[in-house]
Amino acid sequence: MTKRRSTLWAVLMLFAAEAVITGLIYARIPDIKAGNGLSDAALGLVLIGMPIGNIFGFMLAPYMVGRVGLTKASWLSVAVLGALSLGVGFAETRFTLIVVFALLGLCLSHTEVTQNAMAGHIERTTGRRVMSRCHGGWSIGSIAGLLAGGAFSQMSIPVSVQGGVAAVAGVAAAAVLARSLPHVPRRAAVAGNARIPIKERIPKPALLLLCILPLGTLALEGIVRDWGAIFMRSDLGAAPFSSTLLLVVLSTSMAVVRLSGDSLLERLGERLVVAGSILCASAGLLAIAVAPSMIAALAGAAVTGVGVAVVYPVALSIAARRFDAPERDVATMSFICFVTLMASPAAVGFLSEAVGLRITFAAFALLSLLALLLLPVTGKRQ
Repeated sequence: MTKRRSTLWAVLMLFAAEAVITGLIYARIPDIKAGNGLSDAALGLVLIGMPIGNIFGFMLAPYMVGRVGLTKASWLSVAVLGALSLGVGFAETRFTLIVVFALLGLCLSHTEVTQNAMAGHIERTTGRRVMSRCHGGWSIGSIAGLLAGGAFSQMSIPVSVQGGVAAVAGVAAAAVLARSLPHVPRRAAVAGNARIPIKERIPKPALLLLCILPLGTLALEGIVRDWGAIFMRSDLGAAPFSSTLLLVVLSTSMAVVRLSGDSLLERLGERLVVAGSILCASAGLLAIAVAPSMIAALAGAAVTGVGVAVVYPVALSIAARRFDAPERDVATMSFICFVTLMASPAAVGFLSEAVGLRITFAAFALLSLLALLLLPVTGKRQ
């Protein structure tokens, strides 16, 4: 195996390790909701902890990368994420659940910055697109985590026991990554990031528009991941394991598209692929919203997965091509996009309490089409 290929495999594992741990958690959200007697609105309140943690995580991530280097920060975040997942099973009140989800959000945002910066580093040093494939690795890891979590749920294994499994897996993956990830020299722009004046940290208008582009599809992905299993149980009467299949189908279609996305983008161009993706994502969630059966809902999830697969990786690749401060640009985009990914499910909880999940899904699906207005920001080297 060549050095370049082994490096790519190590980064794919970095993406997949985080996804396995989060997939385990997403699969058990219905059990967390039922076990703590939460309404839709109360679960939405608990999920607010994620974006709160994201805000602090994205503020700390550039500082941590500057202090310990990108490579060490990458594998450490996986170990910490696994350890934090233990808390989900032991939180007994709404407040402690919010705190646990806030800590998870903090760690997830740190992981988001480091893994995307690592993929961006490979793209810059090799001149090859790998961002979509790396996110494909994330989707494969998510499938594994969701299936395992669904099986644990079906067998009535406590969430606390599952958390122990996730903690062991996280530490083991971190040990492997510490030996296999490429060494990335600390850039002066990153190491000195904490000393950059606030005025110079304000993103340029072009970067802000690029950050807004994937928000619609990310919101839809977050909604299906956090509320899909609950929808399958409450509206379609699915069993615990069957309820996770919506998320598995979503992640599978995302993985297929992402693993072939780099070559697809090279042939068709960013603008055409992104436009088709936005339309697919909206149509897929609309299909879930009106689905009369589990089969119809799973078909909608497959279309949604095709739609949400590559818009975010494309936007990250464009941001990473900014040679003046690529890590900071990726961190800015990751912050805006990841907070949206985590905040949208919380909004669903409050809205669905009033009008139900089906109408809420449909409303978000239609709103996501506004992203088509931002297509001109694609395909341009910033």
